[in-house]
Amino acid sequence: KYDWANSDITAERFPFEPGEAVEVEVESFHFGHDMSSDQVEKELDKAGYRSATLPELLALGVVLEIRV
Repeated sequence: KYDWANSDITAERFPFEPGEAVEVEVESFHFGHDMSSDQVEKELDKAGYRSATLPELLALGVVLEIRV
């Protein structure tokens, strides 16, 4: 359902360099309470993870859409 575009999402704000396809491990985190972005990043780092990039999130959305 990618039939709508947000005009705030631009190449300048979200730069992307195409490259070769890679596999990534995806883990969903839920902390059970409100946290700042900095707090979340620190917790992800402690667990050995990082936030997904925009291209990774879009690819995940495509995979999930296909499976539904």
